[in-house]
Amino acid sequence: MTEAGRLLLDAKQGIIDEQLRRFLALSREEHWEEAAKQLGVTLACVADLLNEGAQMLDGLQLPEGSRSSRAVRGTWTR
Repeated sequence: MTEAGRLLLDAKQGIIDEQLRRFLALSREEHWEEAAKQLGVTLACVADLLNEGAQMLDGLQLPEGSRSSRAVRGTWTR
């Protein structure tokens, strides 16, 4: 993974942390409708981050025959 890729993932993780903080604050204040909307936004951000992380993992070149290589190929399906 490149340094730029790591920075991008870190930035997106920060956005998700902020989205989650907003959701929790709205929940504590019992603003249920707004909290539900915020949860949808938060989950969409998480899904994007997971998809991008999976794409980065797909791009990694693992040594042939390594234990990690076999484990990843055996568990990831699309």
